[in-house]
Amino acid sequence: MLTTPYTELEAVNLILRNDGEATLASLDELGLDEAADAQATLRDVSLAVQSDGWSFNTDFQRKFTPNVDGEIVLPSDTLWVRPTYRSAHKQLVERGRKLYDLDNNSYSFNGPIYLDVCSMMDWQDLPAAARVYIAVRAAREYQADSTGSAKHNSFTETDEMRAEATFRRADRRTRPRGFFRNPVNARMLIRRPI
Repeated sequence: MLTTPYTELEAVNLILRNDGEATLASLDELGLDEAADAQATLRDVSLAVQSDGWSFNTDFQRKFTPNVDGEIVLPSDTLWVRPTYRSAHKQLVERGRKLYDLDNNSYSFNGPIYLDVCSMMDWQDLPAAARVYIAVRAAREYQADSTGSAKHNSFTETDEMRAEATFRRADRRTRPRGFFRNPVNARMLIRRPI
C-alpha cells in the first residue's frame, strides 16, 4: 500500500505504464521521446489543474507593498491575481509580472494593495490527493493522445472522476467553513452599498 505521495518519477512511470511503455529508473533518462512527452503532459495537466485555484495554492488577502519605484512586482510563480474586498474599488490586472492599475493607466501605486493570489506549486509541494488526480488525468490524456488504444488504457474517465472527487473533498476539508468565519466577508455583507 502506497503511504507516501507520488513522486514525479512515479507519476511519469504511471503515465508510461498506462500507455504500455517501459518505465524509467530516474528522471535523468528523459532523453527518450516517450518519457519526455510523458513528463511534459504531467506538467501541462498540473498547470491546468492548479490554474483553477485551490486551497493549497491560493493565498487570500495577501498584502503587496509598492517598491521604491512605486510598482508592485508579482512573484514569478503567479498564475492569477484578484483584488480582495479591501482593494475592490480598483481595477487591477497583471502585466509583465507587475500589477497594473486600469483606472489610472499606471504601474504606480501609493500604498499597499490586497490581492488573492494563485501560485504554481512544484510537484513535491502538492498535496497527495492533487498528485494522484493530476497523475491519473495526465495518464489518460497522454494515452489518448499517443496511441488511443483501448487495450493499453488502464485508466478510464471513471477513474479520473473518482480521483477528482477525492481531490475536491480533500480541498474542501482545508478551506475555512462558513461565510462569517472570515471577518472580511462578514464586514462586506454588513457594509454593502445601498
